[in-house]
Amino acid sequence: MSAWVTKLVLFSLFSLLQVRYVDAKDYTIPTEEPQNCVESQRLPCAITTGDEPRMFHWSKSLFELDRNIVMDSSQKSKWHVYNGLLVLESQSNHSIVTPFAEVKIGKSKIMIHVMKNKMRVLCLDGEGVRIIPKGKTEESFLVPGFQNWYGGVDNGASESGVATVIDLQEYSKMRVPFFLNYSLGFQKELGVLASRVKWAAYQASLIHKELYDRKVASLESTHQQEVRKIKQGIEFNKSLRRLFLQKIRYDY
Repeated sequence: MSAWVTKLVLFSLFSLLQVRYVDAKDYTIPTEEPQNCVESQRLPCAITTGDEPRMFHWSKSLFELDRNIVMDSSQKSKWHVYNGLLVLESQSNHSIVTPFAEVKIGKSKIMIHVMKNKMRVLCLDGEGVRIIPKGKTEESFLVPGFQNWYGGVDNGASESGVATVIDLQEYSKMRVPFFLNYSLGFQKELGVLASRVKWAAYQASLIHKELYDRKVASLESTHQQEVRKIKQGIEFNKSLRRLFLQKIRYDY
């Protein structure tokens, strides 16, 4: 074999190794530490899904995890989620702790999406969930059909948005890639959520109307106060004029 052929073969092998290295670098291997801790329900337990979604039961509750999620637990019914998207259908009390807030859930179904600078909580069904933003003691509450975000930690405390009605189209786009509960059926899940969203939209309209009515009442009250001030000013000016006229007559 000539020298240039040897160089060509070595170059080709090196190129293949480089390609494999790049592919391996971009692929996240799913891990479970210690091994089989989920199946045995043994604590502590740490999970990374890698490039494939995953579904498992824990204390009769169903977890569906999207790709590249990182989570662990060292206490019963309490999970720390550091990154990623999951749906939890809870049959008992659970606590999901994120860098931005702690979510307390009973018999409910929720979606949690932990991102770089914030997290989103969507209450899909059930009793509703309680959320305690990081660095705060007061709780907020989400009922089925509503969602909210928490994030922007400043001086150790997390900010939060205003609860809004879940967008079904947006939810579907997030949910499809890791829907694994085929015994339920995606169409049925969307149907249940659609009924919750319909109820939430009605409640939101009532809240909006109440706020609108309060605003109108406040504006009317302010207007009436202004009218009263003007009337009082007119009466005051009339009194001054009478006193002035009396003073003139007295002087004359």
